[in-house]
Amino acid sequence: MLKQPDRQVHPSELEILASPTSVGGEPDHKPAAQNDSKPEQLMSKNQQFRALAFKAVSYQKRQMFTNICCICMCPLMMVVISAGLGTFINLLIARSATSENILFCGNNASLNDAGFPIWNISDSRIYGSTVTDGKSVNYYSWSASDGSFSGLGSQKFPCVRWFGQKFPQFSSIYERNYALTGFSKMDSTFLDPPDYGWITEIGNLYTSGQSDYITLYSLFSQFQTNPWLLSAAASGYSTYLGARPSLSSFTTTNAYTYGTTNAIQPYQSWTQTADSNGYFGLLGTLENRLYANFSSGLSSVSYNRIPYAQPVSTASSDNDLDDQLSSLLSKVITGLANLNKTAITSKSATKADLIAFYASAAQVTQIMPYGALWLNNFNPSTLSMSSILHFGTDNRVSASGSFPTDGLRQLLMVTQLDQASLRGLLSSSYGSATITQGIRAFPQVRSTQISIQAGALIGRILYPFGVSFLLPIFTIMLVKEKEDRIYIMMKLNGLKGSLYYASHYIVFYVLYILSTIVFIIAGSRSGLTFFTQTDMGVIVILFFVWGHVQIVLAFFFSTLFNKSRIALVLVFLVVLVGVIISLVSDYIFIGAAPSAYFIWPPFAFYRALGLINTASYVTTKQPYKLKALVQGDEVYTTICFLIGEVFVYGFVSIYLALVIPSEFGTNLKWHFPVTMPYAYYQKSKRRRLNRGVDPLSESQLALAVTIDESETKYEDIDVKAEKTRIEMLDYPKDAPLVISHMRKVYPSRKGLGPKFAVKDVSFAAEIGQVFGLLGPNGAGKTTLISILTGLYTPSSGHGIMAGYDLRADSTDICKVMGICPQFDILWEDLTVEEHLYFYARMKGATKQVEDAYVNQALANVSLTSLRFRLSKRLSGGEKRRLSIAIALIGTPKVVFLDEPTTGLDPEVRRLIWSIVHEAKKDKAVILTTHSMEEAEALCHRIGIMAKGTMRCLANSLRLKELYGTGFRLFFNTMAQDTVGASKWVEGLLPSGFHKVDAFTTMTSYEFPSTQSAISSIFSSMEAGKAKNGILDWGISQTSLEDVFIKIISEDDANAD
Repeated sequence: MLKQPDRQVHPSELEILASPTSVGGEPDHKPAAQNDSKPEQLMSKNQQFRALAFKAVSYQKRQMFTNICCICMCPLMMVVISAGLGTFINLLIARSATSENILFCGNNASLNDAGFPIWNISDSRIYGSTVTDGKSVNYYSWSASDGSFSGLGSQKFPCVRWFGQKFPQFSSIYERNYALTGFSKMDSTFLDPPDYGWITEIGNLYTSGQSDYITLYSLFSQFQTNPWLLSAAASGYSTYLGARPSLSSFTTTNAYTYGTTNAIQPYQSWTQTADSNGYFGLLGTLENRLYANFSSGLSSVSYNRIPYAQPVSTASSDNDLDDQLSSLLSKVITGLANLNKTAITSKSATKADLIAFYASAAQVTQIMPYGALWLNNFNPSTLSMSSILHFGTDNRVSASGSFPTDGLRQLLMVTQLDQASLRGLLSSSYGSATITQGIRAFPQVRSTQISIQAGALIGRILYPFGVSFLLPIFTIMLVKEKEDRIYIMMKLNGLKGSLYYASHYIVFYVLYILSTIVFIIAGSRSGLTFFTQTDMGVIVILFFVWGHVQIVLAFFFSTLFNKSRIALVLVFLVVLVGVIISLVSDYIFIGAAPSAYFIWPPFAFYRALGLINTASYVTTKQPYKLKALVQGDEVYTTICFLIGEVFVYGFVSIYLALVIPSEFGTNLKWHFPVTMPYAYYQKSKRRRLNRGVDPLSESQLALAVTIDESETKYEDIDVKAEKTRIEMLDYPKDAPLVISHMRKVYPSRKGLGPKFAVKDVSFAAEIGQVFGLLGPNGAGKTTLISILTGLYTPSSGHGIMAGYDLRADSTDICKVMGICPQFDILWEDLTVEEHLYFYARMKGATKQVEDAYVNQALANVSLTSLRFRLSKRLSGGEKRRLSIAIALIGTPKVVFLDEPTTGLDPEVRRLIWSIVHEAKKDKAVILTTHSMEEAEALCHRIGIMAKGTMRCLANSLRLKELYGTGFRLFFNTMAQDTVGASKWVEGLLPSGFHKVDAFTTMTSYEFPSTQSAISSIFSSMEAGKAKNGILDWGISQTSLEDVFIKIISEDDANAD
């Protein structure tokens, strides 16, 4: 005999319940399979993927408009807009300006009166200025930013530079004044000077009032340099490094005198002994130059002796030099921000204002060194030397116009350090030697036509949208199924979560591939450089990885939302803001972006997309090829980040899905990855100490906690008899649902102690019967149904459903179970037939039987004529019948109907009742409802629960017999006759009556059934009703609703 357990049940004891013995018969170890082998023969476990595949195809066919617009049109539009606007802009530019070809850095002289190249292309003195395509200038023009523009906004640079005063004459144009000496050649521009030197010629032009004065002055301010550096050396090498301190400035007279002296030898020979200026070592042998300080234009000029070095005595490594550079950079930026910029912003500014502004900017940038030098080793005996040079760049300082580029600063320091190294390492032979190094740009013909890759520039903005718009679409597809409870419905029908997400992954990636193919073909056909210049292998790799990232991000976002509309708006904003931030970051990160920037996958992808796009149209870069994707390349880095983030965000999505609370099922604590292994260890330890039993487990808690006798005492004799029947195995062997001592207890919350949701419930549902489960909200009905359908696991107790154990076979019970939820859970864009095929396959129906199952289900609910109609076009009653058909599809042994007629009109309700009545023939039906009329009409047995306890369990007649009060009489009168009529009626009723309701014109009584009382009351009421003012009256037996109200107290109805 199976008794209520008072200890943890050993798994072997499951055999007792799994193998019931009929009275006088032999044990039946597999009752469900023995009585009907049909489900096992015609069902297969491998049909779920086929169900999902057919569903996806059918659903996507109905989404044709969305697919065409989003998958095809959106990427196509991004490409067409980019190409169209680019073509339109280029046409406008071509029509609005004329162009010509110009020879830059040519051998034809285009010099001004001072013998310096003319930098104005419109000047009539330019060689060939009157000949079409015949101009030749002595400078070169280049877009220093990215080379994407030719002629518009391009910067101008000298064709030749010499990093030493003693340079030869290779050209009468570019080395015109090579023979100058002294002060005239000591400027710090490192260019061939004008005829009499910069300062002299600027003064001459100013005095004569020539227009070249301001141009020459501006060029001199732009090109002259003030090279000084921070210096330090490793231990033991300071004497080799030497010193070159900053000296006091010269006046113009002193500068001329200094220049005359310096003309013989512009540098000091190698020595390790400081001269009168403090110069010695490597730094002491650097070539002397003068830097002109224009504090108030030409009226006040002083001259710095350069270069000089500021020693950093506290530096113990080259990293300390970086700290010093950063500190000085901050001071320069502050000084530039405080400059009066009226001269460059006001239209009324004069030339004098411009000169003063350039002079002020030069004064501010003087405090910024050109770099830093760390001497790491110097050994003349082995002719070896090693040093570390520090250089940097900042857009704000470079934009001041008076601070050289990092490339020029490197050339200045390296060329001078080369000569100093030669003199120091070979001081005995070459202590006074010099090597003058120079560079010259090749002649080149370029057009002044403004050539803008407008399509590529616009594409930088639109391409990300073209390949990212699917992210919000994928997200709302997932959230919509969660919001409409479709996912949980599929889980109740046996779908595994891994298979669900895998099917979506495949569908999403197929849609993404189609969209990407449209995007790439459209881009290639339109001639956009991103598609035509970039190696297709690079594009394919990038988009291949991005597709996986998008899908994983869709899974990630779907865990954060429960409403599809909110998800759509917010995820689209995430995409929009991500694109905007990526565009801004292109200007913030001049070099490589920091690795932290790539942690968010869209940033990494947009960065790679932008870099590849820029390289495809910028003339200073090579379009990306597969061979360029190597370690150290930024695109390679972003792709590596994206690949890693597929797995990282995948695991994060799984984690969030497990910890974020959902409407169904249970969630884990946020710290479970850390605490669960420890809890498992503790659990194992407790089992070892307690002979294999964990006293703190949920099952032991359910057994250890005593159920309040004040609760179980409300179980009536029928409930106790049912428990005895289950324990004695005295139920039909083919009963499809049997549960014994089922409990569900939740751990203590906030110190309130354990909470019982289901308390020791036992019953058997038999074939051909409808079992009604009634009770107020909070009675435990939902928890019990959730246990029976596999959503929750019981704390203790056991159950068998058509031969499957509710604990051990929770993944298989879906094959013998059907569920009709309270609300219709349907896909709007699938037909009636497609719904039934899907759920038939979900339950394992093979190709051989699925047609028969669907046709039978349609016939059962009278929907055969509507089999091809979309569910969104069904009426409320038709949708309800479809939900019932889904529950009945296949060969379920147990069907759960949750309020199947709520909200339906009486005619449809009666139709559904007839469907349920017919459907119960070969199965057990578990019905939950709040309609007492429905329960009385359909249910063979009714169980009423309250506070987790089964209070009563019997058919409706038995319940009325036990809990009914006999009969109810009511009558209606005029208001003035109510009191008198009530007294007269009370005289007719047998003893034991009581007044139930008393209103102005209506009164009702309940009275016990006594022999011949009904006939006596009938005759008396009919005879005296007119005399006592009774307009109409009636008498009825106690209803099931009265029984329910009597059993369920107000305290029960307010259960938590």
